[in-house]
Amino acid sequence: MPENDQPRHKETLVLDKSAEHTLRNHLSVIHGFCDVMQLEIDPAHSLHEDLLEIRNAARAALAILNEARRV
Repeated sequence: MPENDQPRHKETLVLDKSAEHTLRNHLSVIHGFCDVMQLEIDPAHSLHEDLLEIRNAARAALAILNEARRV
């Protein structure tokens, strides 16, 4: 089987509870500040979309933590 056709194995994220808690708190702050800043910035401003990208990245990272917790 060629190297590119090999099945990919899902990697497992392992964090101790303290590190997970700290990371989750930081991501929540980023997500929350983006929400607040989006309310204060005109939707037509170019930064509005940038904030949405940052917020979505924080949400995706939180989803990874949630998935890792279930493993």
